Amino acid sequence: MSSRCDQLTSTIEKLKSDLSLNIRELTDKNAAVADLKSKVQDLMVQLCEAVSVSRTKESRVEELE
Repeated sequence: MSSRCDQLTSTIEKLKSDLSLNIRELTDKNAAVADLKSKVQDLMVQLCEAVSVSRTKESRVEELE
């Protein structure tokens, strides 16, 4: 019985360790996703600004024609 108990304790400790590692990995991945979301938002703002500038220039060209 003691051997079985020791085996279960060992298994539980390994599972705890694995879970702890998984939590750290998920935390790191969540941080990376948040960083990517921020970069995508910045790129979307830049794209909107570029489209706006392009439309303004297009309107000016049409006025000159």
